[in-house]
Amino acid sequence: MAMAKRQFRSPRITEHPSDVTVPKNEPITLNCKAEGKPEPTIQWFKDGEPVMTSPPDVKSHRVLLPAGSLFFLRVVHGKKEQDDGVYWCVATNQAGSATSRNATLQVAGDNKWIRDLIDLIAEGDLEPMRMDTPEGTKGPKKAKAHQSV
Repeated sequence: MAMAKRQFRSPRITEHPSDVTVPKNEPITLNCKAEGKPEPTIQWFKDGEPVMTSPPDVKSHRVLLPAGSLFFLRVVHGKKEQDDGVYWCVATNQAGSATSRNATLQVAGDNKWIRDLIDLIAEGDLEPMRMDTPEGTKGPKKAKAHQSV
């Protein structure tokens, strides 16, 4: 009677995370997919430390998706916690492990005022100001407070 031979295949990363810049408080997903036999489990690291995710940390704003990607409900950039850093994922099963390439997550500041300004210019509601200075002058002339007719 022949025994069934169980095949093991060490993990292989099939989708690596990519560098990304995202505005503060916006959602983002860092992708990671792996294959192997048995199906590998995925763990994420940031700057060399394991990333706490939900589940099991129900308070976390980071969620480990079923396929292994890391979803941020909103990226954080505060005094107590910051999401910017270098991330990578590790796929592990009984046959071994594989590590993804590094991906840098940068959190951009809140540049809503810049987007609003660009929208105003694009709509023609605001014209860029020209600051031409005639030769021989020291700068723009100040307007007089009252002009007589």
